Amino acid sequence: MINQIKLFFEQHLALSAPEDTSEEKLKLATVVLFMEMMHMDDKVET
Repeated sequence: MINQIKLFFEQHLALSAPEDTSEEKLKLATVVLFMEMMHMDDKVET
């Protein structure tokens, strides 16, 4: 599973240049990771 997550980020969030690095991309990647974790657990708790 870890390899699949790593592959996802390598394919979809690869940075082409240092100036492309932004806080917004980091936030988006974090949200995507948490959503994938929720999907794997099939349970959402507050």
